[in-house]
Amino acid sequence: MKILDHVFLTFFTSLCAANGIAQEAVTRYEPANFPAIQSTIIDRINFPDHTGDVSVRVFCDVQVSASGDFGHSICRSDHEEKVLFTQAVEKNIDITQITPARVDGKNVSVYFQYTVQFEKWDNIESITLFPHQFAGIEGPGNDYTGPQRYHDRVAARGILTKCTGGFLIWYGIVVPAEGGKPTSVKVLNETDSGNCESHSRQIVEGGMYIPAFLRGVPTAAPYIEIWSDRPWR
Repeated sequence: MKILDHVFLTFFTSLCAANGIAQEAVTRYEPANFPAIQSTIIDRINFPDHTGDVSVRVFCDVQVSASGDFGHSICRSDHEEKVLFTQAVEKNIDITQITPARVDGKNVSVYFQYTVQFEKWDNIESITLFPHQFAGIEGPGNDYTGPQRYHDRVAARGILTKCTGGFLIWYGIVVPAEGGKPTSVKVLNETDSGNCESHSRQIVEGGMYIPAFLRGVPTAAPYIEIWSDRPWR
């Protein structure tokens, strides 16, 4: 770059800033993710005894620390033998570590949604991990990470302690490609005898989210959060 061009660019940038039209800073996101070689985690999961061919997806939620450590996974499945498969995942997968999430270069803890897919064809068993829950996507789900909630000051103030009784609430939201606050927050299903919908909604709407990434590019995506007073199966 010529010196004259550099001086002009510096002057123009300063002028824009002075007039309040400087370009806004873009937040840099890196989602939590499984390592490229999944065997170290998969080896901890025992394929349940099952006669014949089978294909099962187990959907799990877990809090991943800023250092990449798993908390306690809570899993669910629609398969008729769901207890066998969800327990196979929950039993040992939490003694693992994955690549932590980062926001503007700083490690952050996130609520991480993932799927464990069990398949058995002609007595050949396989287990595959996906860093998402197949919400709103088609195909095998490779090269895709789902949105991840990384910040909620509302929850930190203990707002859920205001809930009474039992509750199970499914929220559907959209996380924009630029991340941050969600849009289109809707209650998809609710069994709330504890007046918790209004409290949990504050956490969802006030949360900050890492966007979904498709082949390394941030993209707007749907996201489903389940709020419950007890683990589900």
